[in-house]
Amino acid sequence: MKKYLVALFFIILITFGGCSDTDNQDLLVTQEGGDTGEAAIADGDENAAASVDQENSDTAKYTEGEYAGQIDSNSIEVIVDGGAAAFRLTDAISELAGSFQTGDAIVFEYQQNEQGQNIIVSFGEQTTVVTFEGQMDPHSIEVIKGDGSYDWFQLTGDALEQVSGLDTGDIIKIQYTFNESGQKVANQLIKVEK
Repeated sequence: MKKYLVALFFIILITFGGCSDTDNQDLLVTQEGGDTGEAAIADGDENAAASVDQENSDTAKYTEGEYAGQIDSNSIEVIVDGGAAAFRLTDAISELAGSFQTGDAIVFEYQQNEQGQNIIVSFGEQTTVVTFEGQMDPHSIEVIKGDGSYDWFQLTGDALEQVSGLDTGDIIKIQYTFNESGQKVANQLIKVEK
């Protein structure tokens, strides 16, 4: 009986022991068509986003995709052209990624650093669908995101006038940008029919 327990212990150790160290494994991203390739994240390189070549800002690319989720505190996954891709975040915008919900359409500018990693350097106008909770003050609203957490937006432009036509519980599509402080600023509030 002891031999079987020892053998079982070693089988479990061999099976699961090799899976526990993910820090040094390559992150693979499935591309359109089922091929895999190395993602834009270097193994153990926490400062890779800081090494974006600022002199090559003319090589910045603008794209849009579907937010798939946060990989870690420095990276997000975005569905672009039918395939999942990893993008690093600069320190200045890493907190902004936490405001997105899975499935949100996002617009962003990115560059490649010396290691070939895609680094997001700014976000453009975003769109999200939330539940209107109420107006906090004349220039901001509170909403409930799809995961049940609360969020808020400053209002500007047309959104200042559009808020008067909303009731608590209304489903709304918000078009917004980020200001220099990283706060979300709603430009449009569009009521979505239930």
